[in-house]
Amino acid sequence: MKKYYILILTIFLLILTACTNMPIKTRVLSKTEDIVKIEASQIVSLENNGVQLIIKNLTDKVLEIDWNSSSLDGDNIIISGQSYIQKNTLLPKTVIAPFSKAVKVINKTTNIEYFMGEWEENSLELPCKLVLHITVEDKKQYVVIDLLEKIR
Repeated sequence: MKKYYILILTIFLLILTACTNMPIKTRVLSKTEDIVKIEASQIVSLENNGVQLIIKNLTDKVLEIDWNSSSLDGDNIIISGQSYIQKNTLLPKTVIAPFSKAVKVINKTTNIEYFMGEWEENSLELPCKLVLHITVEDKKQYVVIDLLEKIR
């Protein structure tokens, strides 16, 4: 009985540690600190290897993110909830209510490959540059962020 308990506990711990979330050191290159705050962390799991963004709307207006006009190291972006087979299709905008936040996991579309009958997501290499196209009250701006390195 003790052996089964140890085996089950070991499997449970392996499952828990298979997904990690490591903060990423960032540097904001645009003057948008009064509009939006973005926190990034590297996701490493069996299914997902992108970067998690926590996007906070700091205004009392609705904020929109146009993923089709945004880029990650000059490449198109795939976001959480989008199927791999649709990686090259247009994405709907993400709308963030005033003083609230949205969480998205993103990766470059070139990191998604179809290999031997299965889709694979390769991890994002750091450092890289994220350019987000945002709109607040019909004013379009770009938020430029350097994703530098994992914080250990």
